[in-house]
Amino acid sequence: IQAQQGLLAVGTEEQKSKWLPELAKGKIMAAQAISEPDAGSSFQNIQTAAVKDGNEWVLNGLKVHINLGKEAQLMMVLAKTDKGLTEFLVDRDSKGIRYEKQDPIGLRSAPMYDVHFEDCRIPADSVLGREGRGIETFMAIFKLSRLGVASQLIGIARGCLEHAVSFTKSRKVGESRVSDFQGIQWIIAKLTSELEAAKLARNQAAWLHDQKVNHNLETSIAKYLAGVVADEVVNKAFTLTGSHACYRNRPYDRYVREVKSLLAGGGSSEVMLNNVAREILRPSYHY
Repeated sequence: IQAQQGLLAVGTEEQKSKWLPELAKGKIMAAQAISEPDAGSSFQNIQTAAVKDGNEWVLNGLKVHINLGKEAQLMMVLAKTDKGLTEFLVDRDSKGIRYEKQDPIGLRSAPMYDVHFEDCRIPADSVLGREGRGIETFMAIFKLSRLGVASQLIGIARGCLEHAVSFTKSRKVGESRVSDFQGIQWIIAKLTSELEAAKLARNQAAWLHDQKVNHNLETSIAKYLAGVVADEVVNKAFTLTGSHACYRNRPYDRYVREVKSLLAGGGSSEVMLNNVAREILRPSYHY
């Protein structure tokens, strides 16, 4: 999604014609390469550098935690140049790229890599947007990615809660079912309410995106709420189901691992709270 958004927003006509048709058909995938060993949410610590050499850029650096890094034909790479951070479109077939597969606890259906750029040469027209304005390019497309992560978290929470509630309705304790106990009912009611609130927040942010209205605040709130409820649901599933959830042939183990992995995707809950506070404390903000 990020690649398509970036190309549509600031891509040149040549870049759009080269990449968008194949991306739209699903024939190729794209990956985003931002994080580094010493740079997560702090972009000023990015060390990957691009130096102009005639009609080419030469990339050197290391990107980490890159989902689909090797599978993606197109990689969007944030690197520093003489003019500042810049977003580059890098073809997988470019020479000087080395992949190191990682072994994450979650999101295993999207393989994760560390990606090494070693004198990687890419064409001069590989810049997405304007040189030195990479942060603007990145932020213009990353908000939609956060909504995608929020949606993933909501989907996992919903699936986990459905499994757990189904168990409480079928499991008998004496003459009663687990779902007959008020304490269990309150847990289910609380989690369902929080899940619905997260869905509404996500839907509002998505609607604002479609209306082309600024939605920095709403997207951060949606990602935060989705993370909170998903984390609570996967933990409370063990309260609702007891030892039933403690086996690998049940889905709860995967739910936990997926949520823990996604909580960092698009920015942690603490980063989202910082974003919300920043938006609310602007002089122009009104409740």
